[in-house]
Amino acid sequence: ALTDSIKAILAKATTSVQFKTGSDVLTTNSKAVLDSLAKALTAWPEYQLIMTGHTDSQGKDSKNLELSKRRAKACFTYLQEKGVLEAAMVHDGKGEAEPIADNKTAAGRRQNRRVAFELQLNVD
Repeated sequence: ALTDSIKAILAKATTSVQFKTGSDVLTTNSKAVLDSLAKALTAWPEYQLIMTGHTDSQGKDSKNLELSKRRAKACFTYLQEKGVLEAAMVHDGKGEAEPIADNKTAAGRRQNRRVAFELQLNVD
């Protein structure tokens, strides 16, 4: 079973990984969070990291879907460069389809702009 420490790192990554506005360019602070995640993942080789990009509802659905996919892919690429095996990760984007907060408020939109990080037992 996953430890509280890895669960905390995954939760922090989900709430802290951010990008430059309207792009898939990771912020400097986000890279530090992903560095911690990359180090922690080495202790969990039997798990696969699932990264799912999400956006707020501002702008066109199709552009948001594409942006969410690019952002998840940016995290994938960054972690791969830090030594996480490609086979140990998957990434996708859901656009604005799965909000976790109200898109009518700035705070809600901020929560909806995220990449969710989850570990799932590899069943190969």
